[in-house]
Amino acid sequence: MTRELAIGLKPVWLIGVGTLAGLIFIALFYLLLLVAHRRAAAAMLDILCNRLVMPVLTVAVILSTFSVGMTVNDELFGGRFFDRKMDALTSVVRFPMVGLRARDVEIDAGARDQIVALNVPDGELKQITLSSTEPLTIAVNKTTQEADILTHERFEILRQEPFSWSRPREATGPWSGEVSRLQVNSDNNVAATLHIFYETTVTV
Repeated sequence: MTRELAIGLKPVWLIGVGTLAGLIFIALFYLLLLVAHRRAAAAMLDILCNRLVMPVLTVAVILSTFSVGMTVNDELFGGRFFDRKMDALTSVVRFPMVGLRARDVEIDAGARDQIVALNVPDGELKQITLSSTEPLTIAVNKTTQEADILTHERFEILRQEPFSWSRPREATGPWSGEVSRLQVNSDNNVAATLHIFYETTVTV
């Protein structure tokens, strides 16, 4: 299976997991009705067999079967559909938490390693632009003394000359993983406003 095909099928797998959970809930609810109220169970079965509902159920069964089949293939037969299934399921919960963000942070005059929390999970940063009203030195996830300028862990922002980063296809460097914080030095002992515009996206 090619990498592109695997990436394209991951959302289908996630949808199949969701439909499987829905089918299990429907089956358990039907069994509960069958025990507690047979007439209600018969009415529910009539609804499920309705010609409008049955095609939807058929699609749900197909999607669920696909997800179960790919999971069994990976776990029992050493298939390599994709390895981070639990991470993929967890990422669905983060959909409401991602998107575009804009922040203005006041940097103190003479600041040394002033912390600006970002708390972006591993791999979720899609792009970021930083600009400032005054020159600043900024480090990613480290102090400005620890950070390496050659690996872009540390960089400078001049007045009205923004810094920008966008995630490439094969991302490396400090922006590609978790970005928990920035640490900021004031370069000319003047208070500044740091403008942060960034976009996050769920990784599957």
